[in-house]
Amino acid sequence: MQWDASANAGFCPDGVRPWLPVNPDYPRVNVAAERARPDSLLNLFRRLLQVRREHESLRSGSLALLEALPDTVLGYRRDDILVLANLG
Repeated sequence: MQWDASANAGFCPDGVRPWLPVNPDYPRVNVAAERARPDSLLNLFRRLLQVRREHESLRSGSLALLEALPDTVLGYRRDDILVLANLG
């Protein structure tokens, strides 16, 4: 994960070469930039983790897989929560 738009994407101080190459897109694709965008993938994952923390049934217990869904959709029910994930 590229941390920010600074030299070496924030992995090491300026003048120190990282042991792996940094992707050239690091000035615009990095944690700092994603954090600032409400619709970013980083913020989506944070919201999903918050929902999981708020609902015990998403963390433990049995689940029932749903059948008769399109091939690209994974669905299951845990207690009173229905989860549908479009993997397509």
